[in-house]
Amino acid sequence: MHDLTKEPLLRLLDTSFSYGSGSEVIHGVSLTVHKGDYLGLIGPNGGGKTTLLKIALGLLIPTSGKVEWFGKDIQKFKEWYRIGYVSQKATEFDSLFPATVEEVVRMGRYARRGFFNRITDIDRQKATEALQEVHMLEYRDRRISDLSGGQKQRVFIARALASEPEILMLDEPTTGVDQETQTQFYELLKELNERQNLTLVLVSHDLERIAKQATHVAIIEKTLRYYENPLEAIEKEQHIDHHN
Repeated sequence: MHDLTKEPLLRLLDTSFSYGSGSEVIHGVSLTVHKGDYLGLIGPNGGGKTTLLKIALGLLIPTSGKVEWFGKDIQKFKEWYRIGYVSQKATEFDSLFPATVEEVVRMGRYARRGFFNRITDIDRQKATEALQEVHMLEYRDRRISDLSGGQKQRVFIARALASEPEILMLDEPTTGVDQETQTQFYELLKELNERQNLTLVLVSHDLERIAKQATHVAIIEKTLRYYENPLEAIEKEQHIDHHN
């Protein structure tokens, strides 16, 4: 059961969404993410998981329902640096972009301090710490374009961590990387959740793998099924599939 003393960071209340005049992509979704949770948001392609993430991040406005961040209605919420985001396309970085790994990670500090303020010693220190967190410090002077997909992925997590977020949202971050790299990546996320108490929301279609990592699982297929026990999700979802 959820520890009721834990602070709710994100709440979606009876949220629905449809594109234009089309049918609903998500319907009546309610979901709470508490501090310290590692939530796997799982669903098939077209099931609404990326839509739900975009609603949470304020990139889409729900047709009905309500979104709250840190107890505030999303329309009044201004402290976006408290939320880290790693998109699906993070590793598809422009190969001609001449930045080093360290420069890319420092960009994460702009969320906290604005684009027009000069980088300070604290910003440099936070970028270094973020690179240490993801075990990429020795690559700090490398060009981002010279890294493998898995290494880039770690750099973009470091960029998100540099803003010192309280929650990290990841949209299918293992797309296009090999199995071994995926395994290392999931180990890193588990480490961040357990050691740093960083709250994670990970969007994926791989229930079996995420259920072994996450503290909670939500299955989104237009509506939402929520599981306090991730391993129970595997069992019940197989049962649902079997009867469909």
